[in-house]
Parts: sequence; C-alpha cells; structure tokens
Amino acid sequence: MKYFLLLLLVSCSTTQKASKASKIICNDLNLGADFTYSEYYSKEFQSALPKEQLAEIYSQVKGQYGDCVEVVDFKASINGDKFSTKHENGQIIDLTIVEKNSKITGLWILGERTKPINYADFKEAKDDINSLSRPSLLILKNENPILSINENKRTPLGSTFKLFVLDGLLQQIKDKKSTWEDELKISNNLKSLPSGEMQNMEDGEFASLYEYAQKMISISDNTATDHLIEKIGRTSVERQIKSRGLKLSYGWNRPFLTTKELFQVRSSFNATDYKKYANNTTTGRILQLQKVSRVKTDELMNKLSGWQTPRGVLDTEWFSSPKEICRLLTYFDQENSEEIDSILSKNTPFADKDLFDKIYYKGGSEPGVLQMAYYFKKKQDRYCLFIGTHDLQSSIDETSFFEKVKATIKLIQADLPKEDS
Repeated sequence: MKYFLLLLLVSCSTTQKASKASKIICNDLNLGADFTYSEYYSKEFQSALPKEQLAEIYSQVKGQYGDCVEVVDFKASINGDKFSTKHENGQIIDLTIVEKNSKITGLWILGERTKPINYADFKEAKDDINSLSRPSLLILKNENPILSINENKRTPLGSTFKLFVLDGLLQQIKDKKSTWEDELKISNNLKSLPSGEMQNMEDGEFASLYEYAQKMISISDNTATDHLIEKIGRTSVERQIKSRGLKLSYGWNRPFLTTKELFQVRSSFNATDYKKYANNTTTGRILQLQKVSRVKTDELMNKLSGWQTPRGVLDTEWFSSPKEICRLLTYFDQENSEEIDSILSKNTPFADKDLFDKIYYKGGSEPGVLQMAYYFKKKQDRYCLFIGTHDLQSSIDETSFFEKVKATIKLIQADLPKEDS
C-alpha cells in the first residue's frame, strides 16, 4: 500500500537520535481510528486536514502493518526530517515531517521501504541507473572505466562540494600555514543552518581544524564548512581546484559559494534571478550575492520551511563531473595522510568496511539533487564510484536510489580479488 502527500506545507548518512515529533507520529499511528489531534500539530495543519481524514490514514497503516514499534533511520534536515517507522509485521515505512516552532506543519507518508535490489552484472546496473532522472555514473577500477554515464557532464553536487574545501585545508597544512591541531574560534557571523552540530556551539568557543574538517565531511556540518572557507579563503579554494587540474570544476565554481549563501539564495531568488546568476560573470555573481538579504537564522529557517522541490539546481549550486570527483578522491589517497584517511572514512554508508583496506565517502543532497561518491582500496586495486541523479521538477526518491547504490557496491565487492585460501 502506498501513501502519498498528506499535506502541503502551510508555513546523505549517520543515524541521529529520533526527534520528539517523530516519536509522536509513531505513537499516533498506533491510535489508528482513535487518533485525535494534540498540541503538537499546528493549527494550520489541523485546519487543512480534518482529524477524521488523518485518523483514517493512520488506521489503514495500523491495520496493514500493525503497531509502530520504533522510529529508525532518523535524519534531520532543513527540508524536513526524514525517518522510518518499524512495525509489528517487520515492514519499514518511510516518512518526512516538517516542524515550525516545535509544531508539526507538514507530513508525508512515503510508503513501504523499497525492496532490496540485486544486479546480475554491471550492465544491468548501468541500464537501471540510466532510468533515473539526469543520471550520473562512473565506476573506475585502477583508473580504467567499468561503467560510465555522463562522466564529464556538469553535475550539481550538494554537499559533495565539501571535498574541495577539505583539499584547500590540506594544501594550507602542506604549505605550513596551518596544522591540524590549530584551533579556530566559532563566530556567530559564520554560523549556517543544519545539517551539523557546530551551529549549536557558543560564540567564541574553539575547536581544532581537524574537528572542523571531520564534522564537515562525516556529518556534513555546514557551519564547520563555512568557518573553513573563511579560514582558507574563497579564492584559495578556487586556486586549489585549478592547481589540481580540475578544469571543469574550476570554471563552474566561481565564486565558490558558502553554505549560508546558498541558503540565502534559495530563500530569495526567483526564476529570473537564477537565470541571471547562471549567465553572469564571476564579478556579476558576487554582486548578486551581496544584494541577497541577510536575515537571522530563525527567519531564514522559516523562509525555507517550504523548500521541498528543486530550486535553481542547474543555475546556482556547486558543480563538478563524476570524473573530476574521482580524480580528487584519488589525489586524497595519494597524499598518504592519516588525517585525511580518518576524515574521509568515518562515515561510509552501505559499504562493508571489513572487505576493504580503505574506503572514502562524501555525498550530498538538496531537493532535486542526490549524489554519492566513494573510493575503495583493496591491496593494489582501487575503485571509484560516483552515482547520482538530479531533477528539475521533483524531489528524488531517496529510498529507491539508495537501493541502487547498495546493489552497485555489491558488484564492486564481488569484483574484489579472492583471498588466498
């Protein structure tokens, strides 16, 4: 049984602790037909969706799957917290919930979690992934292509762009301008929106550059990212991209955006603004960014509460190609840096770490964008996997996409050399 959007808004990862609101939804599902609205649902939500209709939907879920046993796979996001409910019959249901001022303002019951996929071979994987909206795929083995779809095409990255920031920091450390142990002060002026944790730190608190970098990569901390961009310098990040020979990425990422700037753009740009930015010079783009209204974090969060569908993903974003991201991951491996290895290997979803000597991972998403980049190493064999999709009209079905990623990683794992018996 599939459930679709219940209510329009009226106003990629490590598992996080379930929110109070997600637990309330789990409990309310168990009420079924006896559900009544509580104080946790906003007045606008209650007005838009009569209690009887929501009670009927909850009753259908309870009747088909049994009681909600627990909330699993919770992931907080400015675009709506994603989580799943596990039920008595073992089925997992995927949901998205949006809150404003600690009240539930939006709810999607997306349906049963997609069943696992198993590809017979790489060709089957390519054919399936090619069915995605605007797909990107590159699998390299020892720098030789196994599969390729749009490997040189301009691709919006989401938070995958943070690999460029990490590389800029690494270069500063190699140039003896900084060390991993150097401490950097949190500034309220540089705080961004979630994902992450460092936006919750007090103004003036210190953390090491290593901690900033690890949080930027492992939990995609936006505040950590913007502090590092300020520390390194926007133009220094751009120069480092160029010095790596990543010519496409260099041309596509000037000026190099901070996460806060992108949030501000998403909250204020209209279609004309996006097209102007896409066609503008670097200087013209900087002037556009300077004119974007700077609002307080709470106000920015509220302005973005309706951001559920793609906005300007091919006009204002961070861009690269699958081939250049794989080159960058290969460069990181060649640095032989313990800190880089630790940072990039902390969060590696869907991959069996026991099967590899080294795994790197960074992914990124926003409404309409979902990208995942991996680097695997086993003895002398090195694999890079870039897999992604973007859509100009609709958000990405994450659960279905993740199953394709898992199945593709299984093919790589099966391709590994057999251990000597």
